[in-house]
Amino acid sequence: MKITDKSNKYVRPMTTQQDIITQNIELFNDKLKDYVQIHAENYGDIDTGIWIKYISHDGKYRSGGILIVNRSPLYFILKNPFNNLSWSVNLLNNIIFMKNNSLYRTKMIEKNNLYKLYEAGLVEILEN
Repeated sequence: MKITDKSNKYVRPMTTQQDIITQNIELFNDKLKDYVQIHAENYGDIDTGIWIKYISHDGKYRSGGILIVNRSPLYFILKNPFNNLSWSVNLLNNIIFMKNNSLYRTKMIEKNNLYKLYEAGLVEILEN
């Protein structure tokens, strides 16, 4: 369901959680703590399925959603999996962030390297 659909039953409250976060710099920074800013030249490299957060053109925090369509350099289509709404995010005037997965990637590389050593017979798994 698109956020603009007439059948959409969503009624925006006067003050949302995102409004509260936008007004509190500590909360704002905390919500983006494990996220890295993506620069325009890298928008095309972002895979679908990644959670995207962004700061709107007027400086408001947006908790974002899952990237379901990447139409960089113009826009992303995000989806909120909780209420099944989707919307587009203009890439020309919003600041885009994605989860910093570098620690996860580092662990996966280490595990893959250990497995290769195991397959080559250079590492042995002991019972104790």
